[in-house]
Amino acid sequence: MVKKEKFPQEQESRKRMATLIRELTGRSVLKLKEKVVIYPKGDGDNKKVKVMARIDTGASISSIDEDLAKNIGYEKVVRLDYEYGRIVKNPRKSEGYRTREDEKEIALLESIPGVSRTAVIKSSHGFSRRVVVPIVFKIKGIIMKTEASVISRAHLKYPLIIGRCDLRNFFIDPRARKTKENFF
Repeated sequence: MVKKEKFPQEQESRKRMATLIRELTGRSVLKLKEKVVIYPKGDGDNKKVKVMARIDTGASISSIDEDLAKNIGYEKVVRLDYEYGRIVKNPRKSEGYRTREDEKEIALLESIPGVSRTAVIKSSHGFSRRVVVPIVFKIKGIIMKTEASVISRAHLKYPLIIGRCDLRNFFIDPRARKTKENFF
């Protein structure tokens, strides 16, 4: 199979189209991988962190790696979440049905300072209950305040996944390929 080379005219055409779309709709066009600046939690000495994020329309909420969460000021959240042993191995996904044990586990995780809530997340490994923390990041010049679930993503390529709930103000170009100018 011969790999199709991208022509400079095509790249220029895509840039013009993205500019036109932004002017007409007020929405930016995202590629599947984007540069993101994550701002530190308000009460620490941490600095902004630049990462490449994966745009994932299959994920309902955003997800952040534990190490990245530590870097922006959630060390205690990650440590306590780990100490509590990620208690829930098989949370129930039934709507409106929680056992007393589920309620205790949720209360324990939500009592960690900095945790805004817990969420049951379905991944390729099944269901898991994760802590969710507030984060602030900038993508394409737009600063967004949102929540992200915290999980170890050390074995994965991207430390941040941006999910559907944070993509409302953007268009996504699934054909856009990375070029040298896409990196920091």
